[in-house]
Parts: sequence; structure tokens; C-alpha cells
Amino acid sequence: MSIKVMSPCLRSWCPRSCHSSSSSFRCFLTPHKLFNISYSTFAWVQPNSAEPSELERRIVSLCKSHVKLKEAVTILNSMLQSNSKPSSFTCFSLLDSLSRAGEHDKALSVYKSIATAEILPDINILHTLLNCFCHTRMTHSAFGVLGLIQKLGYRFSVIQLNIVMRGLCKERQVARAIELFQVMEKQKLLPDVVTYNTLINGLCKSMLFEEALTLCKEMRKRECYPNIVTYTTLIDGLSKDGRTEQAMNLLGEMHRKGLNPDVVTYSAIVNGLCNKGLFDKAIELFHEMSEKRISPNVVTYSSLIHGLCKNGQWQDATEMFNGMLESGLQPDAITYTGLVDGLCKDGRVPQAMQLLNTMMEKGEEPDTVTYNVLINGLCKEGQMGDAMNYMGKMIERGNMPDVVTFNTLMVGFCRIGKVEESVKLLQHMLDGGFISYAPGSVVFIDKKHRNCCVEPDIMTYNTLVHGLCKECRVDEAVQLCQKMAERGVACNLVTYNMLIDGFCKVHQLNEALMLLQQMGDKGFELTSFTYSILIDGLCKNGKIETAKKLLYDMQSHGLVPNQRDYNTLLDALCKVGDLEHAMSLFLVMNEGGCEPDVITFNILIDGMCRAGNLNDAKEMLNEMIQRGFIPDIVTYSIIINGLSKVGDMDDAKGLLEKMIAKGLSPDACIYDSLLKGFWAKGDVEEFMRLLHGMAAQGVRLDDKLESTILDCLSGDGRISTFMESLPKFSQANLM
Repeated sequence: MSIKVMSPCLRSWCPRSCHSSSSSFRCFLTPHKLFNISYSTFAWVQPNSAEPSELERRIVSLCKSHVKLKEAVTILNSMLQSNSKPSSFTCFSLLDSLSRAGEHDKALSVYKSIATAEILPDINILHTLLNCFCHTRMTHSAFGVLGLIQKLGYRFSVIQLNIVMRGLCKERQVARAIELFQVMEKQKLLPDVVTYNTLINGLCKSMLFEEALTLCKEMRKRECYPNIVTYTTLIDGLSKDGRTEQAMNLLGEMHRKGLNPDVVTYSAIVNGLCNKGLFDKAIELFHEMSEKRISPNVVTYSSLIHGLCKNGQWQDATEMFNGMLESGLQPDAITYTGLVDGLCKDGRVPQAMQLLNTMMEKGEEPDTVTYNVLINGLCKEGQMGDAMNYMGKMIERGNMPDVVTFNTLMVGFCRIGKVEESVKLLQHMLDGGFISYAPGSVVFIDKKHRNCCVEPDIMTYNTLVHGLCKECRVDEAVQLCQKMAERGVACNLVTYNMLIDGFCKVHQLNEALMLLQQMGDKGFELTSFTYSILIDGLCKNGKIETAKKLLYDMQSHGLVPNQRDYNTLLDALCKVGDLEHAMSLFLVMNEGGCEPDVITFNILIDGMCRAGNLNDAKEMLNEMIQRGFIPDIVTYSIIINGLSKVGDMDDAKGLLEKMIAKGLSPDACIYDSLLKGFWAKGDVEEFMRLLHGMAAQGVRLDDKLESTILDCLSGDGRISTFMESLPKFSQANLM
């Protein structure tokens, strides 16, 4: 029975020679230089089974302690140099102890000496070699060991093949692991639960969850039942991929099968739920753990604390943190980093700084990520001096800043208009050297930290390009792009968009259009956003016809203009009084499937009022309401101003009452228009009534309103008479 778990994409990864039904281990077995010693002769020495020598006893004894392995290696080497042949057991004892101590490279080096001495390895030694190669990501050499096992007449065991399979999965060679799995079957070797768990883990790490789930079903059919490791592996993979519903289903399945999830299982799914913002469910599982007397670990607490912080639930996060301390668990860097990040995002940077100090007092050293989170929080608050000082502290404590650190600081400096400081930081990235922040400037102190050199990435350059373009220093931005190209960093879509926007700001429209052409020539997939920048720039510079052509060019490239594009063009057309083309474009907008918004209607109504077409403006207002759009304060302000200018004060007053009835409060512009309108019409009574109404509603008079009232009253010659009947505006100074 063959295991059919490969998707077409997986099959395409597999070695071609393994696709046929007659494939065997031959397609995997490749020699390694360690095994090229006297293979053909088999004239290797098999040490006799006599009593072990005193030196051999000494080696075996030393192998019991990891700290004495170096001495054991020295003794073995001296034996080999004196042509004294240690037994296979002695060799195995040393190799196995080195492997268990994690000194796999050293074990391989010792084996090379043993092989050079032509001592025949036994199956235990070969088994240890498999482990060493697979742990050092040299699985291709592990197949050489399998070849030697076969050549020496030993049979493969499931355990040995599981080791190799684990090595392949560790190196993300899942397709080859699956082929090895299928070859096992042809060799009449029955996969065990470890085999399946290894493959399922490899598939999950490669994001092949459907294949992993299929394999889990297959193992049940073969009466090899999933255990807690199987389920935890699947739950962890699915949770990390955001597929929490499937993970929860598997958790339920575990309960039904009588398998008790452990802390690792729960921690995996709690972390996944927190990442998706499903905090209530995560807390529910946390309480379920307590009910089942499963003690949460650092991962469980860290996931919940970080999630609660992100959600702004500070009291809950604090209680969780205190609960963690009460349970005897020591928060790690991840726990503290989550708290620091949450505090910074909530604007509580001083508390984040204090927490970092507490972290260090507790003996937990912040890593680069922790510092970066705090530096980011400081930069967002504009506290660049503190941000730079923390970078100095991290260097002093042996944590080198990375590209994220520098990018964060650059964004911070550019945000407050200090682009020059960002330029200095770029230079430091390239040159290294310790730096600090004096008031107003980055200072290079010395060059002793040369290992501080960090290679800038595209975000580094884009941050600077944005900062320079924002200050209209477009030529310098272009020069920077040339330098980044020299360092092998290519401009991306974001870079081009910022440069195009910069050229529009400095009125160099031809250069902006040339960049658009260059983007097309270089194979960039142009986006609506790029066109939007250009259309806006062209309209602001009075190049309306070019902007219209660009809009149609955009559509010819399969891009759909959005509300902003249409509104920008409509506004430009209305401001030059070209209502005919504006209405034509409005029709195109509707027919093209782009729904207008309130801003669209406000632009058109304003254009009609400017042109004196008040009836058309009223009709547009009616159409706006009929289509379900609710007029805002700007809409009413535009029409009331237009009506007041032509003396249609009855309609203007009617609109004022209508907007108040809808819960909208008139602004200073509306009152200013009405006051001017009533005074120009000679309706002093309505003028005064409006003023008293404004005072009663607590309207504050700004400079413009004060000026309008004074201008109206002083022009009549009876200002002193009117002043006596004016309502009291506490902040006004009309005398």
C-alpha cells in the first residue's frame, strides 16, 4: 500500500529518479569523503574482543562526564598514533558521548581518525554518525552512512531512517523525506509514530498543512495512532498560520480520543488565538489549564500578556504578569518585550523605560528586539535624545544595533524635520563607530566599534528619500538613489512614488512624468497610487489636460481610478470654471462604477455656486440626498454662502434651520456668510436676531467674525446705537 500524500507541487521537488515505482535507496545513497577509505577491500581491522586495556577503561570512564571528553579524545588519538587499536565499544562510547554533548563536529573529526586507522565501524558507531550528520545539516552525508550500513551487510532500521528523515525535514527537504518514507514501505519497513510525527512536523514547517492533515488520517488507517506529539505539532503549525478554528477542532478531537493536552499544546493554541485577537477564547483556555492542573509556562504567559497589551487591556495584562511572578516563573526577554511594546503603543513610554530598568535589575538582559521596541516608542513621542541614548546603552551592553534600529531612528528624525541627522546615521551605518546624541545633533565619538557597521536596506534609503523630498530637496534624493544603486540596492515602487511626489512638489512635472515612463521601461507594475500622485501634482500645477490624459491612460492599463483621482480632477476643473467638463467627468465616474462620495458632491456644488448656478447647486444637493448621501457641514456652508452672496436669504435661513434640525452645528464660516448676507440686504433685524442666537448658543467669535461684525456696523454710521443692543460675547473685543 503506497502513501499518497504528495501534492503536485511537492512531487515537482522530488528527485526525478525517485518518481518511479522501482525507486530504491540507490537514488539517495551518495558517498562522502569520510567513507572513501578502503571501501572496496573491506580489509579493515576488527579489534579483538579481548579484555579492554587500561587506556580504554580510562576513555570509557571519562565519557561519563561531558567536561572530560577533551581528555578522552586526546587519549584515543594517542592510542591511534601508537597503532594501538581501541575496540568498537570504546570508539562508540566516545562518539556517542560527544554526540550527546552536542559536539557533533568533534565526533565527526574523531571518526575520521578512526576510519583512517582502518577500524571497522559497527552498527552503533554508524547509528551515531547518522545523528551527527543530521544535526549538523549534512544530511547528504548521512546517506553515505546508509550506503555503508548496506555495504557492511547490516539491515536498515526504522530508527535510522527516522533520523535521516528528521535531518531532511530540518533542512526543509520535505519532498525527499516523503520519498524516503515511500521507499521505507518498499523495503518492508513499517513506519512508526516517530516517522509520521517527523514528516508531519516537516510538512507544517513548510506550510503544507493539508498534506500534514492527510498524513495524519493515513497513519490512523495503518493502525499507527496519533499521539500527543502528533496533535501538538499540528495544532502549533495551524495556530501559527492563523488557522485557529482547525487547531481548536484538533484540540477537541484530542479530548474525544482520551489524549490529554499538555502545556506545550495549550501554549501553542493560546499564542495563535492571541495573534488573531481572540483574547476571550485564549483566557478561557488559560482557565481550562488551571482546572486540569496544567501549570502555564513562560510561553503561555508571554503570549497572553503581549496579546492583552496589544488590545489595550492593561489591568488584565498587569494581573497576568503578577500571576506569572507569583507562580514562580521568571519572565524572559520575550515577556518583557511584549510589555514594553504594549506600553509604548499606548503612549506610556516612561513606564516602558522603567520596565526595561526593572528587567535588567532582575538579571534578564534585553536583546536588540527589546531595545528596538523602546526606541520606536521614544521616536514616535519625538524623544530623539532618549532614543539615541538607548542605542548607546545597547551598544555598551554588547547588543549591536541592527538595520531596524537605524531605520526606526531615521524615521523619527525625519518626522520632526531633522533629515540631516538621518543622513549622519546612514553614514554611521556604513562606517561604524560609537555615536551619541547631543542636543540637536548626532555626534560621532570614536571608531572603536567597527563591528557596528550595518548594511542599509531599501527601507533605510526610502526613509531618507521621503525625508528629503518632503523638504523639497529632490536633487539630493536622486543622488541618494544613485548611491544606493552603487551598493546593489535597487529602487522599488515606493522609492519611485516618493520621487514622483517630490518632483511634483517642486513643479518639475516633466521629470515626474519621465519617472513614470522609466518605471514602465524597467518592468514595474504600475499602480493606481502612482497615477494618483501624478494626477494630484498636475492639477495643483494647473496642468489639467495632462492630468485628464493620465486618467484615461491609467484606465488603458487596466487600472480603475478611485474617488480621490476623480475628486482631484473635478476640483481642478471647477476651480477654473469648466463646469461642462466637470459634469462630463462626473458622468464618466458614475458609468465607470466609481461611486461618488460626499466630497465629490461638495466639489460640484461649490463649483456651481462659484459660477452663480444656484439652481443647479440645489438640484445637485437634492440628487445627493436621493442617492443616500448625508450632507455635512461643508455642504451646507457652501450653499448658504452661495445663497447669501446673491441675497437669497430666505433659502439660506431655511438651510440653516434644516441643518440645525439634523443635529449639525453651524461653524464660523456659515455665520459669517449669513451676517454678511443679512447686512447687505439691509435686514438689520435678522442681523441682530442672528447675533443674539449665536450668543445664546455660546458661539465663540474668531477674528474673521469680529471683523465682519465691526465692518458691517461701522459702515452704517450708527455704531454706538447698535453697540448698545449687541449681545455679550465674552471673548469678543468689539469696542
